[in-house]
Amino acid sequence: VVMAGAMLATTVAPVLAETTVDSAKKYDVSANDLGILKRDLRKFLESKKFHVTDRQYSNESVYYFTKSLKYITNADKMKDVDNSDVIANLKAGDKLYVWSEGFKTDDKGNNFSQIKTENGTAKKGKFTLDLMKADKKWFDNTSNTGGNGDWDKAHKIIENIDVDETNQVLVVLLKNGKSLRFTTEDYTINLSRPTFNGYEIEATEANAQFVDGFVEKTVDVTGGYKDIANELLAEITITPGGYNLSLDDLYDGLFLTEKGQNFLTEIKDNVAIGREVNVHTFKNHFTVSGYIGKDENSVKEIENTMLQDGNIKKLPTGEYVVEVRFAANTTNGLKEEVYSIKSKDLDNLARVASWFAGGKARVDILAGDNRYETAAKIAEEYAGLTGDKTSTKDKADIVLVNGNALVDGLAASPLAAKLSNGNRKAPVLLTEADHLPKATKAYFQKVLKNVQVGNANKVTIHLVGGEAVLNKSLERELKGLGFSVERYGGANREETSLEVMKAMGSKDEAFVVGANGEADAMSIAAVASSTKTPIVVAANNGISEDATYDLKGKKVTIIGGKTVVSATDEKAIKAEAKGVLRIAGSNRKETNAQIIEKYYKNSFIGEAKNVIVAKDGQRNKMELVDALAAANMASVKNAPIVLATDKISKSQENALELNAKKSFALYQVGHGVAREVVKTIAENLGLSNR
Repeated sequence: VVMAGAMLATTVAPVLAETTVDSAKKYDVSANDLGILKRDLRKFLESKKFHVTDRQYSNESVYYFTKSLKYITNADKMKDVDNSDVIANLKAGDKLYVWSEGFKTDDKGNNFSQIKTENGTAKKGKFTLDLMKADKKWFDNTSNTGGNGDWDKAHKIIENIDVDETNQVLVVLLKNGKSLRFTTEDYTINLSRPTFNGYEIEATEANAQFVDGFVEKTVDVTGGYKDIANELLAEITITPGGYNLSLDDLYDGLFLTEKGQNFLTEIKDNVAIGREVNVHTFKNHFTVSGYIGKDENSVKEIENTMLQDGNIKKLPTGEYVVEVRFAANTTNGLKEEVYSIKSKDLDNLARVASWFAGGKARVDILAGDNRYETAAKIAEEYAGLTGDKTSTKDKADIVLVNGNALVDGLAASPLAAKLSNGNRKAPVLLTEADHLPKATKAYFQKVLKNVQVGNANKVTIHLVGGEAVLNKSLERELKGLGFSVERYGGANREETSLEVMKAMGSKDEAFVVGANGEADAMSIAAVASSTKTPIVVAANNGISEDATYDLKGKKVTIIGGKTVVSATDEKAIKAEAKGVLRIAGSNRKETNAQIIEKYYKNSFIGEAKNVIVAKDGQRNKMELVDALAAANMASVKNAPIVLATDKISKSQENALELNAKKSFALYQVGHGVAREVVKTIAENLGLSNR
């Protein structure tokens, strides 16, 4: 610090370059990001400094910032971000300018603000014994003291001088304890001009600790120092509260990224509290709250409108820009925020902007770190039991199945559909046998937030499975939370499914699946939910007489081939049922395709409005549990469930082309489905890569 103070004694006014922003980099920074601007500017200023021996800016930053382009005095220049309140008080429309003092970096990596200029030729002379004696005599002569003359400067840094006459060596003992030796091979030195690392420093007592040499004497030299012109590096414009976003940060070409999902959630959260959010293009704007919950065709029109020629503004950089504006809201104390989303890809920008305007991604993934989290995310997407504007004060139902006993839960999805009431759907959630896993319990707590005090018993948890798969300790935990609990369970999976069928009431139709036909059952689960048709699971050793008796007089559709529901079982069912039909392909994907082709027509469910894709269980049948959790959502969204992990078959593609071409959205449930599978379906549905 002392050295810096000494060097600054020779500071002169800076030489400014022509003040133009044409060559400067231009940045926009949100008024909401002033803290981040302050942090980043501090890092930039600290990134490069002048050498301690610089004549003007010893140890200072080579950069500074100002609020004006006019002639800059030292008082206008700011280098200490933390001691300046300028940044904190910036408003939309204000500008900051970032400058370089003008500097040159030498071969040692040190920065200097001036270039040394010299005229003539420097002349140096080497030591002789007589010159050594003269330097010692001069140093020892106390009559040379003069306040701040050269003799006084030398005594501030030198302890003593001695001459070894025999060897002709001048020995200079410094105040810092170092000893310097000069011989007749060395040039003469100026004892009042010390150096440090090869650079001259001020001869002061404070600097004595740094001295490691002296300037060599020269004669007949004239000249001085020339300042290096300052340079304008950047112009920073403060924009209204919000952010400049790149489409690449929000969208990976198929799905919204995590940042994109968070931004969509922020849009919906603001709409939920009554804040107006608008998506602006060059010619149009769309109020988000005006499209959430509307007919899906209305949302599709947003994208088509955005793609009309010239609707989205093109910048000189070749980028297109769409703005998302959060209006000021005095009730909630919120300022206006503007988010600019830029991309050179017009089609994808229009697509994602329409998702934001409609409040829904049309290619989405609902997945957690495990099956329990995934089921909870699916429930939050469609069930309507959680959220700020949700009320369960009248009645709500939730179906709970063992996440590790897939077959016992096969009958759950049509039961959940039957229990759904208006906008409050009954989701299918997963649990451990003896306790609620963290994700499921967290979902229940969100539901309870919307229940009036003392009314938790109006929320009924329906357990599908006997005590072997959902035991008494789990039931006690649920009752401890205040819920009502009902159980549908038998001694085995077949009995459980029959109990569910009885609870669903009279229905002249039923689906029958094999005890080991989980994949086939997952294919039909969405249809069973949509039509509220029970699913009967045949026993391991063949369908029982009790089951065939319960199917008496019903129209029965067997799902799967004879390896999962035998010809003998089919004959037994025919003996009691009103009619029997079998739907079976050569493998699970072919069966899946046949179900889509048969049921997603106008004579049954109607053409699919959405599509859900889940793992097919080929590697591990327990992976089918995501499809089970999504079955009731599939019913709500009129969506077939496509089973495909690594590859989608031609028959599945064909079925989707014929029966789901006009789908509004595609949902992947659970991690593990190959990206190429989702991409293929999205492209076929016109939801990706126009």
